[in-house]
Amino acid sequence: MRLAVTTAGSRARRLIEAAQDATVIAVFARSLYLRDASGRIACFGGPGLGEGPLNALCVSWPESATVAANSAANWQAGVLRLGGVELDAAQAQPWRPTSSMAWDGPTLKCGLVRLAVIPARGLGRLIPLLVPQTAASGPSPPPGPMSAREVARTRLGGGEEGTPSRSDGEGEVVLCGPHSSDPPHPLPGSGGLRPRNEDWARAPSPPDRRRASRAPKGGEGYGSVAAQLEHALNTSLLTLAAWLREPAGEPPATVATLIGLGSGLTPAGDDALGGALIALRVFGRAALADRLAEWLLPRARTGTSDISHAHLAAAAEGEGAAALHDTLTALANDDASLAEGVARLDRIGHSSGWDALAGAVAALVSLAG
Repeated sequence: MRLAVTTAGSRARRLIEAAQDATVIAVFARSLYLRDASGRIACFGGPGLGEGPLNALCVSWPESATVAANSAANWQAGVLRLGGVELDAAQAQPWRPTSSMAWDGPTLKCGLVRLAVIPARGLGRLIPLLVPQTAASGPSPPPGPMSAREVARTRLGGGEEGTPSRSDGEGEVVLCGPHSSDPPHPLPGSGGLRPRNEDWARAPSPPDRRRASRAPKGGEGYGSVAAQLEHALNTSLLTLAAWLREPAGEPPATVATLIGLGSGLTPAGDDALGGALIALRVFGRAALADRLAEWLLPRARTGTSDISHAHLAAAAEGEGAAALHDTLTALANDDASLAEGVARLDRIGHSSGWDALAGAVAALVSLAG
């Protein structure tokens, strides 16, 4: 079976152009990840993946295109052969997002306020707390603790490895990364704003990551594990937002908790950090993006999966999912297309799109004034 690759992001093109032997490192219903001999990683799949720096999109991805994990892949005459599948990338068109955009503080602030009232999932539920006007006026109710069922949908719960996601075939993997039991930090200039649910703020410190990842969904103790993980993610994201407002020195140790925190191919904490990097780069805060990347990437090398590290490395260059870039453009212009962009993000992973957007908002609130 031969599949034509139509579009390839910058990192996917590096793997294609290097034409080195590769290994299949993850397989899902609609996509697979390859790593070549030099460590480059790319994701090949159908058009439903959407454009992104690691993505190489094919005209289609039939269910019959089954390839086993750990299979060898090699290039022959410009065609990547793996098992019974051939990927022809000779005519693939490059995809790169807009590297920067024109914006102004008042319009961006209006876009953020518009975003804050859209119902969210995952870390996106913190957006009303991050946006100053929303937090001050309180037009929408605070995000109470998620149920165990909802947390399972937002990538905080354990699951069987290889479980397909809602859109891009991401699977659940064990948690990897440090945790923190520090109390939530107030945001500077917010009048001591903290998560507004006391039970949430007082949740116990997160458990050992291996035990957390094995907690059965809906089983005994699952709700407690979910609450602990939710607490760690929310605390760490609020701390990241505070540091981005006043970036003195390195990010606090609590921010390092985000690295590898959560389940899934790209954990929620990594998605948030990636979103922040992309927003800083696209909105012209290159120096701060460089500082965050220089601090983050060495830690992520050992603190999360190779695939998630590859996505973070792309984010450090200002590149992420096309849906995120389009949503950031709508935010900058306070455009009516914002709802459409958010709907596209909602279809990425279990809550990856929302988690990345929350990280982006954490970076943008300091620019909106």
